[in-house]
Amino acid sequence: GGGDAGRAAAFARRAGDDAASKRAFAEAAECYASALDLTARDERRSSDDEQLELRIAHGDALVRAGRVDEGRRALRAAADTAALQRRCDALARAALGYAGLEESPFEDEVRVALLERAASALPSRATPLRVRVLGRLAQALRSPAMAARRDRLARQTLAEARSLGQRDVVCDALRSLHLASWTPDNLDEREAIAREQLAIALQLGDPQRAHDARMDLIADLLERGDTAGVDAELAAHARLVAAEPDLVLAWHHAHYQTMRALVAGSLDEAERTLERGRELGARTGYDLAAQGYGIQPFTL
Repeated sequence: GGGDAGRAAAFARRAGDDAASKRAFAEAAECYASALDLTARDERRSSDDEQLELRIAHGDALVRAGRVDEGRRALRAAADTAALQRRCDALARAALGYAGLEESPFEDEVRVALLERAASALPSRATPLRVRVLGRLAQALRSPAMAARRDRLARQTLAEARSLGQRDVVCDALRSLHLASWTPDNLDEREAIAREQLAIALQLGDPQRAHDARMDLIADLLERGDTAGVDAELAAHARLVAAEPDLVLAWHHAHYQTMRALVAGSLDEAERTLERGRELGARTGYDLAAQGYGIQPFTL
């Protein structure tokens, strides 16, 4: 009956949450899809809020599982629903899910528009959600014409994060500043930001934040020509990848292995890691993977 469907939907939702907490995003997406199907058959019907939260969780899991286009369609629709319901918190989470973990050198107009809408809807006081939305917006503003605003917004975001005194929020804001303020002239500042970011991530025991910080630091060390530092960070990151079954983490590792091999002039090793990265990148579903592996062969 309908009550049974409701109980089954709640169980599927909990199973999805558990899978997502373990970074098993493909499994989480399937659980959330089941929960959505079951709630549609529940005679008692779930509340609009519960339905919306489930749709956001499903879209986010799809994006993280590599089904990026499908996930973004779901999240864009959820964002529209949240805006109609005046649920600024849900709108913000949908926008963050749409933005995903991808860092692209190109501006995505839909991503920017969603984040702008979410930022405008949120209260002006500093909150963890507001900090994350503003930080992702700063990262998303890739146009050269937006350079000043991008830098200003990222620094404002870090100031708000520090005022909250929450380490995870500060770590996220540091990442946004590192990426949004990137110029050839601020390598020292960027390296300091990445090192603070990494220290916090290790204190938190957070594998995703540690990954982000190590990738940022490796990029800075490559730029500096510090090959010993790059090798040490790649070795630490390899241990992280071995412990975390995540396609995006593994793809980034292969990408920087290729960069390191190219710096060393080890073309056979570069070709090997390039092929491994191409395979992993195709499975992530992210545009940046295709862009990166479309460019790298020309350097071999």
